Amino acid sequence: MITGAVLITLVSSAALLRHEDTSRPAPAGLPAGGLVTRWERTVGDADAALDARSENLAVLDLAPGPRGRHRVEVVDARRGTVRWAGTTPGRWVTGPHHRRLATTPGGLAFLAADDGVDAVSLATGRVAWRAGSPEGGVTALAGDLILLIDGGGVRALDAESGAPRWRWTTGSCVDQLIDVDTGAADGLTVRCGDTVTRLRPGDGRPRWSRAVPDGCFLMNAVAGTGFVAVADACGDVQRIRVLDGGTGRERWSRAVPREPGDFDGSNGIEMITAGGTRLILAVDQTDVLYRVADGRPVLLPAGSEPVEPSGSPANGLLARRDDGRTVTLTMVDPVTGTPRWERSVPLPIADHPFRTRKGVLYLVGSAPPLWPGILAAVDERSGELTLSGTGLADTEVIGADADGTVLLQSGTPQGSRISRLGTSGGATGFLGTSIAAGQWPDACRLLTAADYEAAYPGVRPEIRPEPALDMPAPGCRLLPPSIDGTTVVAAVTWLARDDAGASSAAREQAEYGRGPVPARVGGAGRPAWVWAGDEFDPEDDSRHLLSLAVGRCVATVRAYGDGGPLRRLGGAVADRLATDPGCTAA
Repeated sequence: MITGAVLITLVSSAALLRHEDTSRPAPAGLPAGGLVTRWERTVGDADAALDARSENLAVLDLAPGPRGRHRVEVVDARRGTVRWAGTTPGRWVTGPHHRRLATTPGGLAFLAADDGVDAVSLATGRVAWRAGSPEGGVTALAGDLILLIDGGGVRALDAESGAPRWRWTTGSCVDQLIDVDTGAADGLTVRCGDTVTRLRPGDGRPRWSRAVPDGCFLMNAVAGTGFVAVADACGDVQRIRVLDGGTGRERWSRAVPREPGDFDGSNGIEMITAGGTRLILAVDQTDVLYRVADGRPVLLPAGSEPVEPSGSPANGLLARRDDGRTVTLTMVDPVTGTPRWERSVPLPIADHPFRTRKGVLYLVGSAPPLWPGILAAVDERSGELTLSGTGLADTEVIGADADGTVLLQSGTPQGSRISRLGTSGGATGFLGTSIAAGQWPDACRLLTAADYEAAYPGVRPEIRPEPALDMPAPGCRLLPPSIDGTTVVAAVTWLARDDAGASSAAREQAEYGRGPVPARVGGAGRPAWVWAGDEFDPEDDSRHLLSLAVGRCVATVRAYGDGGPLRRLGGAVADRLATDPGCTAA
């Protein structure tokens, strides 16, 4: 159950405005106030993709049912109600990002199976048309065309009606790798083996075809309006070549680093869109990009890599650097290469960012030992940052609106759910709780060295606080002097909005889907839940987890080694939390 959260602005000297471009839009303005649940729906082991145009969410259960068919449903993303549901042998066709559904202006989406494709109405679930394909492989939606790999070539159908538009084949493509790039409005780029061909989208006729030089092989190709970029390798030398989209003539080329032994093209090139600028990235050199227009290099901060957000394109070149403690984002001007700002996001782990049309970047990560996902919102113009606790674990952003409403998928595959969270205002505590960061219970006071010695006689542990964000010790590690001893870790992992929310969260503390064993701990016999083993080996008797809730506080005790005293240790934590006003206040 979502319990509500607040966005707390964190000001850091790491956020430096290096360059101010007054031609860009005014600051986006970050959403403020508490997060509340608009709706929530359990979907199980499912994929979900959003169509922002119709505000429909297409969900597909990954576990096949009878006759290999998957349950599929379309959900109103605003209200959480199911528009229609059914079964299918296929999968949803998505755009460049797997969370973006491929749809037509007429409201059709596509379900691709091994033997063809169904075009279905998102509004009603009615099948508008169906086309067979003995080769299997729907490639993509390209403008008003749906493309299928068929008989050593490409077949194009009208996306709204399913009527045949054209077919392109070549004898040299039989039993060869065929890949189609649909990133350009003025042409389709087909890779067939070591040859690249540019097709007219209207009739499928080739504009030009180009093979790599003798003795070389084609790693991959990417395309945009007016150009095609290819990466080929000749011996130990890899080159990027940018070709004119209309004629195939080479505009520029340059040698780039290449990982030795990469013969399958997996480490070729990618295209990055930054505002109105297109850049080419050599995958083996992630902190240098090359402008499509002239081949000039654009340097990122050392150790960074470019990130192209899902959602709408960023108004600049976004770079990311992870060091295991924080995620550092830098916005770089793609024309001058000058950093506009740099921001350290204090999350050790964070997913791919999503950008709204008004320029707010959302990414969700974790800050152990805290349990829920932490949602970071970053103003694209200034780097201003806010953080909020989602009250959900194992979270990923599906989409977000400019008003601060966010769609998240969370939970283990067996119990995955989709939630829509929105801002309401009113809460002022740390990450949406009712207390400040400095008032968070100190885990090293909840479980002491004396408690450890009483549980494991004759062993005096070393105490190590485990800080997170602005809190000095939400976790505490008690280490034995010998490697053969038992390590114990206590943590206050969350502070929910109410007692019921804390109890629900306590039952979800394990990172895997097995159910816990109920227990009672402490002087008051408070409910607790115990897990043994881990997600890899449920019979591993060296790993033990106990979770409990006291008032609004959620706590865990982990034992790595002898788990016999686990309930006794959990009782000590429960009894001390019962005297903490932050846990028991109404």
